[in-house]
Amino acid sequence: MTVLVGRATDSGVCRVVTVSEHVDEPRSVEFGLPESEAEPQHGRPLWANYIKGVVAFFPYKGFSNVLFTL
Repeated sequence: MTVLVGRATDSGVCRVVTVSEHVDEPRSVEFGLPESEAEPQHGRPLWANYIKGVVAFFPYKGFSNVLFTL
């Protein structure tokens, strides 16, 4: 199960933190919110690529401060 908790922001930056012990470091990451549903920029840590892909398709683009667990 994956749980996401977040809040709205107008900063254009998404900050993500995981509480999972089974992911690569670091356990927090910030990235710019995509302007469109274009392919997100993949990188490190690998677990954050999943979140980047999900956020790229959010109908509301001002979403940040995300906490998730797998």
